[in-house]
Amino acid sequence: MDYAIAPLPDHGRNLFYSIYRRMFPHRLPKTHLVDELGVERVEDFLNYVKNEPGLSRPVGSFVIATHGNDGGYIEMEIDTVSHHDDNGIPIEGTTYEVLVNADNNATIKIPNALITPRPPGSSATAVFFVRGCNVGVAVPFLQKFKEALGGNVEVSAPKLFDRNQNMSQGAFEFMGYNFKIIRRDGFDNKKQVVDAFRNKVPRFSFIDGTEVPDANWNRWIPDNVGVGIRGGSPFVSFGQQVEGLASFRLQVEFRHNYPARVAHWTVTVGPLAANPGNDAARLQTLRDSLSDDPRFQPDYPSAERPFPIYQRLGYRSIQEFLDGYHWKFPWKPPNLICTGRRHVYVVGPPVRDQGGNLLFNYYPDNDNPANVIETMSNLATANPALFQELFQTV
Repeated sequence: MDYAIAPLPDHGRNLFYSIYRRMFPHRLPKTHLVDELGVERVEDFLNYVKNEPGLSRPVGSFVIATHGNDGGYIEMEIDTVSHHDDNGIPIEGTTYEVLVNADNNATIKIPNALITPRPPGSSATAVFFVRGCNVGVAVPFLQKFKEALGGNVEVSAPKLFDRNQNMSQGAFEFMGYNFKIIRRDGFDNKKQVVDAFRNKVPRFSFIDGTEVPDANWNRWIPDNVGVGIRGGSPFVSFGQQVEGLASFRLQVEFRHNYPARVAHWTVTVGPLAANPGNDAARLQTLRDSLSDDPRFQPDYPSAERPFPIYQRLGYRSIQEFLDGYHWKFPWKPPNLICTGRRHVYVVGPPVRDQGGNLLFNYYPDNDNPANVIETMSNLATANPALFQELFQTV
């Protein structure tokens, strides 16, 4: 038996979570959806699976659904004690630093007795699946997640956008590309955006390595390239019949500074004896502060597995990070509030196979006699372009 959770911040209002709750009970191998009040964090989930009477143990694998990003972040919280920085300031969601705290606090370590001996029909090693957009790109984040879980499970997460869709008698999951351009200054019109995606070096490619044709960008990018999320919805072929349909309308997502947090970054520098005086001096004060911040060092947290904050945001150095934003410096004695603004453009067409058919997993409802359809593998061993998987080490 596998166990799954998709709790936050739904309460019936967020389709990403509610669709996964619809699908998880029909997932193969047999999966139990944990949908109890108060079971919201990873620690809650693991404790419930470990202690709730009547559940089948040892466990096959674990699955969580949570929004995430390629900078090493998931929306689901880990526990009740690890979400704060060194100054005691709360951290929303789960960052690398939260996982460091959770590892030190030993709040989510999975005991061997919970996953061994391996139950019949399960994988040779238990897997902790993260269903969350682009999280698999942030390998150091996943590595620390695995360590916080105790190191005795594999951890798997998507390298691309994790998307899902309701149908009348079931639902399916699929992926979208994360073609991204980050700029200090915004574009004025569609043509500028199209040209930027066409001319990027190296060129954007599909999962099979072929380059995206120039003509695609004009189709995928809408006339309105302002802030927000939008896009056309062409028909995409299933390559077979699903609920009597050969194809389905799926949005080619275009995002400009969506969600809003991708467009800004704020840090407080202080206490300072006085306002540095002008923007050049203020920027130097910020540069000096970041140069002293361990999280901004190129070998943070280690030379073997570097994951400095500027890298998480898409930059190669502190200087490139500073150059990548427009900065404002409100003075709130004795602190300098440094706020940077930038522009992030993303184009996310659905991922298809070489024949042009959607890669997807379809799960029928209980009253639907149709079979589960899986054309999208869950494991990196079968499709490394879709998933990042970190194997058992303990």
